[in-house]
Amino acid sequence: MKQLSQNEYIGKYIHDLRIKNHMTLKQLSEKVDLSPGFLSQMERGYTTFSLNTLTALAEVFDADLSSFFAKPVELTGEKYIARSYNRTNFRLSKEFEQYTLLSQLHSDKIVPEIYNIYPQRTDIETVVFSHAQEELMILLDGCLEVTVDKESFVLTPHDSIYIPPNTKHSWKNLTNNTVTLLGILINS
Repeated sequence: MKQLSQNEYIGKYIHDLRIKNHMTLKQLSEKVDLSPGFLSQMERGYTTFSLNTLTALAEVFDADLSSFFAKPVELTGEKYIARSYNRTNFRLSKEFEQYTLLSQLHSDKIVPEIYNIYPQRTDIETVVFSHAQEELMILLDGCLEVTVDKESFVLTPHDSIYIPPNTKHSWKNLTNNTVTLLGILINS
């Protein structure tokens, strides 16, 4: 089986979301202000695209931006284990990296991920998240300020916080070192 390139994978994911939402290319093009031809090229993995384009598509489909980059876990001989050297790794911004923690037998009900959050830069705007899933976050290392629906909390190692579905939240690294956070999305 041919392994898809990143563009092909994202294009297929966009196509699947569009079909799932019963939209034509023309309907989607009107919502994101892109031509149907460009969207068709995107869905087939023939073109590159900007983060702004993916952000617009994520808003239309009410999806997390990160979902465009989550490739399926590679099969190994160990169906219960997700080895650290075999995780899907992708960076969402200059502020953090995100790693999947799924084994081959993962449930679609929960999505555990590790976030490495870099020291706060003053020249970058704080990213605010909101998604349809519940989320549980556990701070593994460092000190992190988490804002949930305009209320801020400071977490220290082994503290946890629950984020209700569709609730705006953000985080800020309060140290000069990388902070490590375990996030668990819970799909209903």
